[in-house]
Amino acid sequence: MGRFKLRAELVRSAEVGQRAVECFGVGHPAGQVLGGGVADVLTKFPADVPAQIKLVETQPADMDRSTWKERRRDAARKLGQSKDRRAVAVLIRLAETETFDIIGEIAIEGLGNLGDPAAVPTLQKIAAELNKGAVHPVSTVQIAGMDLLACDWHPSLADHQLMAGLVDKEIQRLGVWN
Repeated sequence: MGRFKLRAELVRSAEVGQRAVECFGVGHPAGQVLGGGVADVLTKFPADVPAQIKLVETQPADMDRSTWKERRRDAARKLGQSKDRRAVAVLIRLAETETFDIIGEIAIEGLGNLGDPAAVPTLQKIAAELNKGAVHPVSTVQIAGMDLLACDWHPSLADHQLMAGLVDKEIQRLGVWN
């Protein structure tokens, strides 16, 4: 699955309660909002963040490139689930530079999981790049005021209704269903 098939990312900011949903119009003119990201499987085992960052940034001398690429992808997934701010800059670099490997998608999803507001400009830039020559537009919707009262800080029914309403307004603005 390429970078263009990434459908949505939810970026959380604990400080100000803002949400940004990146809606990517692939396969359907309106795109699809996925909610909170990947399964929580990786969160059961805390990531050694410095070791994961090192693995993402540098190929070990004793590891072949193919093995390193797989382990690098796993490390990026763990960083995205780590809830550690040290991972944000690394994932931003991956999202901006890794356009021909799935690790770029992994980084984008990880930024959504981490919820750091520093990721919003990067996600908006990626959305703008996807719009160049695109048949279906890519749009960014800012969402504020979510209560996150469902299990494990996930969006509640009210949050989902809020997101759906804002995404629907953006779809109407874009005129993709007219």
